[in-house]
Amino acid sequence: MYDLGTGFWSPTEIPISCLIGATSEHPLLPQDGRVIRTSNLWIISEEYSCARTLSRRYRRGRPCEAINEDQTSVS
Repeated sequence: MYDLGTGFWSPTEIPISCLIGATSEHPLLPQDGRVIRTSNLWIISEEYSCARTLSRRYRRGRPCEAINEDQTSVS
């Protein structure tokens, strides 16, 4: 452990990458469709539609852009 008590320090904020989206079959959240923000995003795979965050792995559905295009398209 590093000792910050004898040196100079200051709290700060840094931008992080994360995912936001609607849940489906989340192990701890009982309501499907609940919008969440994940912990820090470590890696994301376009090929396998999955992502790894600090706390868990996610299987990804359609991106928000695809959902918005479907909802706004005129037939």
